[in-house]
Amino acid sequence: MLKTALTPLILARKIQTYKMRIFRPSLRTMLILAFIVISVTPVAVMTIWLYSGIQSRVMKEAHDKNQLLSENLANPVYLYLKAAQRNLNLLANLLEKSRNQAAIAETIASQTYFENIVLVSPEGTAQGFDGDRVKSEYMHFLQTNPVIQSMVSRQVAGNSGMVLNPLTERPSLFFLHPVGKNMLVGSLRLEPIESLAEAIHFGKLGHCAITDQFGNIVHHPNSKWVSSVKNISGWPIVQTGLQGRRGVMTFYSPFIKADMIAGYAAVPEFNWVILTPQPLSELTAEAKTLINGSLLFGALGLVISVSLAIFLANWITQPINALAEGVKRIRKNDYSGIFSPLGMIAPQEIETLRNHSIHMVDSIREAVAARDELNHQLENRVRQATQELTDANKKLSKHAHIDELTNLKNRRALWAQLSDLNQSDPESYLPMQVMLFDVDQFKQINDSYGHDVGDYVLTRVAREIENHTRDKDFVVRYGGDEFLVVMPGCTPGNAYRRAEAIRASIMSSPLIVNGHTIQVTLSIGIADQTSTDAATDFSEMLKAADKAMYQSKEGGRNRVSFKKI
Repeated sequence: MLKTALTPLILARKIQTYKMRIFRPSLRTMLILAFIVISVTPVAVMTIWLYSGIQSRVMKEAHDKNQLLSENLANPVYLYLKAAQRNLNLLANLLEKSRNQAAIAETIASQTYFENIVLVSPEGTAQGFDGDRVKSEYMHFLQTNPVIQSMVSRQVAGNSGMVLNPLTERPSLFFLHPVGKNMLVGSLRLEPIESLAEAIHFGKLGHCAITDQFGNIVHHPNSKWVSSVKNISGWPIVQTGLQGRRGVMTFYSPFIKADMIAGYAAVPEFNWVILTPQPLSELTAEAKTLINGSLLFGALGLVISVSLAIFLANWITQPINALAEGVKRIRKNDYSGIFSPLGMIAPQEIETLRNHSIHMVDSIREAVAARDELNHQLENRVRQATQELTDANKKLSKHAHIDELTNLKNRRALWAQLSDLNQSDPESYLPMQVMLFDVDQFKQINDSYGHDVGDYVLTRVAREIENHTRDKDFVVRYGGDEFLVVMPGCTPGNAYRRAEAIRASIMSSPLIVNGHTIQVTLSIGIADQTSTDAATDFSEMLKAADKAMYQSKEGGRNRVSFKKI
């Protein structure tokens, strides 16, 4: 009767439990859904934001870049043109005030802004400054060019804009400045401007173009346009630049045959126009690539998010399910293998519940392993520090025996070498020659041209000595402007020939510094120790070489003298 009465209650409880299982999702399902929502939401928001803003950002970056390029190039072009204009003004003032034709010719020859300079009279005759007659076709050009003739007749300074130069058969720019009733005309060197413009290239077809104040091309990738002095003043972007404005504009390029976006900037005072065009198709392709990348990023983020959500849900729920299985066995009084291993990546808290003792043993094992690893790392560090100290000592020893400027051995190395020779059999190094070199008038070179030039002279002399000596010779920077060579196993004749070769090579190769010729010569003294009967006194050889060197100086410098020991 009791069992019969309890049956409906048991049945009702099972039905309730079944309903709860149907309408209550598992922890694993809830975790998967929660992790997916948490991880997918920021990825989706970022993907939408990237997709919607890429096109406008690419265009804005191109706008800012092109404008910055054109403005940055306008300033050095202005500085070069202004410097050339001032240089011609100074030459004109010199012609008006000075009557020293040699000084005028030297000044004009030393300037670097103009390829050639002539003086044009009101009657149309022209005078050059290099001693050559002005060619007739050049005279005809100066007389017939309307811009040049206009400035000559009005006696005003300025420039001609880009025109074909009959002397070079290349486009040129002429600067003019009055000199009394005459006009000084200079053909500007355009190479610095061309170098600046050629250095600007971006994207695949992005480039730089420059026009003069009339819209004539100064620089352009199209060499035919440059050589024919093509006029592009009809282009809207050039017209805007000729008005002295700066900015960014889109236009169609007949050269690229495509729509372009370009920064433009006017060169102050000279009204040249700097253009930095780039095809719009390159920007569209760049934006498309970025958009595809953002979509790929979103898809990849979605896959990673779902995979991570499933992994994290399993990582949390599987150890809990394993513990639940252990509780079921305990309920059945089954204590054998109560908790099965939870795996290496199970949460630490659940693993702690499983077995504290195993954790304690593992902690001790990990501590011992960590100690051994620490000892191993400490030994490696000590070994590494010892090696670094050894290497540092080697480098210090090397630097102690090397002259930093010439990379030759120094006095300390010389005495070490002589000490080694002194301990060896004289027959192994005799006959021996000691050569002492002194750079003539070195203090005057330092005082006149600066220590940089002096250092270059010393380095050059050092290389010449090395090039004319043998591998077994010992070359030393003896001090200041003096060099010394110890030549074991060398006859006086061979030593003299090598010294003469060094002296002649240095003398025959003068330096050119800022238009000045620096004649470098050497006074050389050689000490000869040939006999093997007497012991070699190296200090006496050094003194003898010094006396021989001073004998060369007293004899007029730039010579070789001998002193026999």
